[in-house]
Amino acid sequence: MDLQESKTRPLGPPDLLTGMEGMNINDASKASLLSLPVELHLSISSYLTLTDVLALRNITRYFSTIIPKPTHAELLEAEISDEYCYILYACTGCHRLRRHHQFSPRMIKRTHRAGGRKAKNRFCVECGKRDLPGVDRYQRGSRWEENGEVWLRCLDCLEFDRAPRGKGVQRCGGCHAAYLELMSAPSVDEETDQEDEAEVIVEKEEYGVLPLCYVLR
Repeated sequence: MDLQESKTRPLGPPDLLTGMEGMNINDASKASLLSLPVELHLSISSYLTLTDVLALRNITRYFSTIIPKPTHAELLEAEISDEYCYILYACTGCHRLRRHHQFSPRMIKRTHRAGGRKAKNRFCVECGKRDLPGVDRYQRGSRWEENGEVWLRCLDCLEFDRAPRGKGVQRCGGCHAAYLELMSAPSVDEETDQEDEAEVIVEKEEYGVLPLCYVLR
């Protein structure tokens, strides 16, 4: 490229060059990214890849405010790219790309894998623990794996706890113990039947025969 061609070749986006009109060479050499007008920041960001947009948004609160947040659909497209595949996954709760260890293994496998038909419903563990009611979070009795351990949101008290032993248990340790105690206690009907049988035994011992009411039952 000769000197004449280099002088006539555009140096950047048209609106960026327009915004620099009237700026002398000394001012241009001292200009920083943050000193540029908002319009130029938005123009520059429109030429960036999603990776660069996410990085720029994380630099300062200013950029995270003026640069639009990527849509969930854009994040789903990014997670199947060569750059992010099997490394970062999109969360529908916080609309961020997050590392695989921030999800339950079930949320990044099979139909929830990158590009899977249920990938749009995937949410990270942090979003799953948000308060109920609401969507994109663990519901009452839900179980998931976190850091190699099985956790649950208790069906009764809604608290988070490590899941007790036993497949399908939906209650925390305290509530599960109370539930088992309640289920093992005799019901009112069972207590009544036991009392009736005790009376029958007493009458049989006294009279040697069963009462008529017991025979007719």
